[in-house]
Order: sequence, then C-alpha cells, then structure tokens
Amino acid sequence: MQARALQFVSTHEGNFDAINSYDSAIFSYGFIQFVGASDKGGSLNRLLASMKTNAGAAFQQVFGCVGIDVEGFGTGATVTVLDESRFKHRGDAAWRYIQSNIQLNGAFIKAGYEPTLIREQLRMANDLYVQPALNFKLDLDVGGIRIRTPRIGEMFTSEAALTIIISLAINQGTGGMGRIISPAVSRVAAQQRLQTEQSLRQIDERTVFQTIASETTDSRVFNRVNGVLRSGMNFA
Repeated sequence: MQARALQFVSTHEGNFDAINSYDSAIFSYGFIQFVGASDKGGSLNRLLASMKTNAGAAFQQVFGCVGIDVEGFGTGATVTVLDESRFKHRGDAAWRYIQSNIQLNGAFIKAGYEPTLIREQLRMANDLYVQPALNFKLDLDVGGIRIRTPRIGEMFTSEAALTIIISLAINQGTGGMGRIISPAVSRVAAQQRLQTEQSLRQIDERTVFQTIASETTDSRVFNRVNGVLRSGMNFA
C-alpha cells in the first residue's frame, strides 16, 4: 500500500529523473522532488549521501565522474562540486553551480534510470516522509474533549487515506500535514460522537478527507486530496 501511495504521489511531483531548477529550493530532483536549499531542509543532500553509502559504484559512475560528491551523512550531509578551475563549492553554493550547468543536470537525469540509485530515492522517501507521517500523533479537540490519537497509521488504515496522508506530508511537511488533518478529524469525530481514542479508529475516513477538500483554500492540498477522492482508491 505504501508503494502504491508513493506511485500516486509521484504524479504530482515528477518521475525519478525529474529536475526543477527554477524555484526557491535552488535545485529539486526526483519522484518526490527532494530539495537542495538548506533553508528548505536540504533533503537532496541526504539523498546523495544515501546513494554514495548504499550504491557507491553507481554514484561514482554517475556523479563522481563529473565532480559531484557529498560529505557527511544524514542531516549533516553537504553536497560538493568542482568547477572548471577545480575549486570546490559546498552546500547551497554547490547547488547554484549545478543549477546553472546543463552538463551536471545530465548526471541527475542519468541517475533517474539507474536502478540502484532509484532504490535510494525510495529509501529516503520512506525515511523522510512515509514513516514520520505514519507515526505522527494528532492532538484533537472533539467537542471540548482533548484527545491525543494513536499513531496516525493505526487510526487511518485504508489505501486512499494512506495515500493522502503521505502526499500531504511530502508537500506540506509532517507538521503541516497534521495541522490540515487535525481540525477535519475533530469535526467529523464530533459529528459521529467519537469521543475516545479507541472509538476514533471507527471514524469515516472518506468523510474526513472530503471535509478537507471542501474547506481548504490551498490549491496544492485540494488537488492532492481531490485527486485521491476521484481516483477510485478504496477507503474501506
């Protein structure tokens, strides 16, 4: 179900070789658009570090041969790139250099067709978005009763709900996803008189997301939620 959810999410973001070099993230890449800019989270740095660690040979063949490398791992990962004079740019400066160099863009496109590097996109999507989203807990106010839910992956279990949750987490961040879903859950729970953690597991999942789609003013949220509602995915 998680794999199918990510496959659906990619229809809003891009293919494995997708590049966006004209937004505030400086350089975005991949099927869920990992971002280079440090002030946007720098998830693309972590992706490259994962590629280097888990698919070292392919990383060197695709990125190393054109002067792209990464130092560190996890949240401390920093991309580097050598320019024509062999000067090493780091971090955001490296992403700006890559952004303006078509040859270096080509390395990322090539990586989008290398299975071992594609695997790392899936690994990082799971680590950065899927698991944090499924483990997130909602703070609800149901008719004046404060309820902290179990992990969201235990409360929502249908394929359709899972897909929307992951899609919103990727687009809005895990906290943003929670702020979107919490008021809708609170409202539907009050309507259905669900006032305990256990009873919330019986909530009508489709109604929760229909509520979000009808009330949001953010076109990105509407398109992602409504896309699943119209897809025929199962809410059972």
